[in-house]
Amino acid sequence: MRKNLKFLGLIGAGLLLGLGLAFLTGRFSPSTNSGRPASIATPNPNAAASANPTATPLPYQNTGLSKPPVAPAHPAIPTAIGGEYIALGDSVAYGIGAPDPNNQGYAGLFYANYLKRVQPDLLSYRNLAVPGETTTSFLTRTSGKSQLQNFKDEVANAAKSGLRVSPVSLTIGANDLLNVEGKSDTDRQAALDKFDANFVRILDEIRGQIGQADLLVTTYYNPLAYNTGGNDIESDWFRRFDAVIRQRVQEKGAKLVDFNAPVAGKERDLTWITSNDIHPTPAGHIVLAQAMWKATGYDTTPPSLTLTYNPVAANGAVNSNSRLPFKVAAIDDWAFAAGNSVSDSPGAGSLAGAWVTLDDGPRTALLAVPIRYAQVTDGGLEYSYVLDTTQLAPGRHTLKFEATDLAGNTSPLEINFTQV
Repeated sequence: MRKNLKFLGLIGAGLLLGLGLAFLTGRFSPSTNSGRPASIATPNPNAAASANPTATPLPYQNTGLSKPPVAPAHPAIPTAIGGEYIALGDSVAYGIGAPDPNNQGYAGLFYANYLKRVQPDLLSYRNLAVPGETTTSFLTRTSGKSQLQNFKDEVANAAKSGLRVSPVSLTIGANDLLNVEGKSDTDRQAALDKFDANFVRILDEIRGQIGQADLLVTTYYNPLAYNTGGNDIESDWFRRFDAVIRQRVQEKGAKLVDFNAPVAGKERDLTWITSNDIHPTPAGHIVLAQAMWKATGYDTTPPSLTLTYNPVAANGAVNSNSRLPFKVAAIDDWAFAAGNSVSDSPGAGSLAGAWVTLDDGPRTALLAVPIRYAQVTDGGLEYSYVLDTTQLAPGRHTLKFEATDLAGNTSPLEINFTQV
């Protein structure tokens, strides 16, 4: 009798365990529906099963109203990236302002977080920049090798190792300007003319060494603008030097990297200027590295953007006085290819963010759903948004979601609905 009871107890426990597993599997297993919606402006057809579209489950739940995120196709490796990247220039290029200048300056970040992620065969990075360098000292030195000669030697050594040098970056000219700070307009103009001549020669010398390889030439940010808004004599001469850089880069067929735009208005946070130091902070170097990547043109594909939770009914009708939760999942095309995860440092495969606009209203930044709740492929992010229809006028409305990567590529996704 005891043996029979024990046997029955084991059977009962097994049945309970089986039922529990079946419940968990049915409750939490992801939807098998895959691929992009036929029209991203069309509400999820599964929403028709809900008689009241406002009485939806919590947005973190995976229900029949959800759609799995779409993983982007594997992008092609940019052929312009060779086997060695060389950084040239002054203290900004050297990485001053970062705790580890060689690796955490903009050049090191550009190499590790962007170039190396998309081209694993990029075996070498050499930073030949010299703090305090001017265009004159770049070309010739009274003692020792000039930076130009060191560059020529490095290109020759790379060739012997079978490495193609590409890209090469250059940040030079700030010290030419700083050396005449506070001097007469005559002295400043003479310095600008000398810089112009030297700069043209430098570009020609570099091009002569690397042929058709990519040459990335940066402008500068104006650290003094934090205090004057750019309305001062020093900023005026900064703009004149900046104009020469832009003109010559265009003439020589190099790629211009704009360092001014992403720093303007954020000088206190992105430079050490409040400590009387013009160099970038660690955050500033991160921003400059992103500007480098954006200027390369190596990534031109927008992120994949999927509506993963849609509370709008199939007929597009929305009740007034409702709170409707939406979720969108975004992933950059390089995230999967580069093996990115959301914990990685910003770089190729990372997202700059996601935004939503209701009709012609303001563009609002979205917050990412915590990863443990998100329905997203590795390297992507899911964003939530709750639409309050209380103040909406009856009639047709449009929600526009956008996701942007660090190269500046943007994916739009529109949802049309009618307030009844």
